[in-house]
Amino acid sequence: MCFFNHSTVTIRPQFRVIRDGSYKWVDATPPRELTVNEEVPSSEITVNVSPESGGDLRVDRTALTFDASDWNIS
Repeated sequence: MCFFNHSTVTIRPQFRVIRDGSYKWVDATPPRELTVNEEVPSSEITVNVSPESGGDLRVDRTALTFDASDWNIS
């Protein structure tokens, strides 16, 4: 079982950016501070992408993940 030691956590969301059938993870900015168990629609989180020339590029918001490196979890 995991629990948070603090009432808020800072997260840096990532989006999967898909281009021509391949993808890479791109950090969204800025980091978000959320209350534990708070839900935030992915539409409220922005992601900055600098596409290379040519090809289709889209952001897969359904693949939103969170970098837990700053979380204090035990």
